[in-house]
Amino acid sequence: MVSGTRSDVTRTFVKSIVGCALQTNLIHHTHNEIHAVIHAGLECLKGLSSDVAAESSLKVKVAIATDGRWLVVAAYGESAFHPETNHERVGFGVMHI
Repeated sequence: MVSGTRSDVTRTFVKSIVGCALQTNLIHHTHNEIHAVIHAGLECLKGLSSDVAAESSLKVKVAIATDGRWLVVAAYGESAFHPETNHERVGFGVMHI
């Protein structure tokens, strides 16, 4: 789960998912695997945060999966600038290892 204002999430998203992938042993501490998480995470974040006002709140669940050759980062949740303006959001990124 990742939450906060758009600027907070943008600043910490990639670091958070790299840390999560390493701590859960989903990836190893190698250049290729970390590189794949970073790029898939950036692609996911781009889709997730497009057309979101700068200080809107985001609350999303993030999933990371790999088959050893490809790595996927997916996120689903909500954004809102005001309680009456909730929008569902989705982001998806994929990168080869």
